[in-house]
Amino acid sequence: MVTAESLTAGLIAARIAAVPGASKILWGGIISYQNEAKERLLGVDSQILSKFGSVSRETVEAMARGALVVSGCDVSVAVSGIAGPSGGTPENPVGTVWVSVGKRTEQDGISIAESVRLSLSGNRNSIRSSTVTQALLLVLDCLDRHWGEAVY
Repeated sequence: MVTAESLTAGLIAARIAAVPGASKILWGGIISYQNEAKERLLGVDSQILSKFGSVSRETVEAMARGALVVSGCDVSVAVSGIAGPSGGTPENPVGTVWVSVGKRTEQDGISIAESVRLSLSGNRNSIRSSTVTQALLLVLDCLDRHWGEAVY
């Protein structure tokens, strides 16, 4: 598994790594806090970022796909959002987070298992912490639903 993290800046990978035996599933994480990092490290097209913004379904799905390409892993999780206290807009207020889970299968190649928009509340740290929890829960749910068996 690989993570592609913007607002959490490595917290998802760190949470996984805190569990003994994590090396059996965690390849690593890619922190792509700035748009330039999303483009250079994950191959996110600059036109996606220009058209949809960094906090969008399109961007996190491109991040999830890019992480699978870079790592060769079978599962990825990508997050991008606005932790605050500033930076929110009417369309994407503080607490808006997009999470995407990517998967690689022999029959489909690379695809997106699921993407969700979260509306979280609280301060910067609580939004980031809640993002980690929600992202990992989505990964577990996708593993159960899309692979048909628990692989964790």
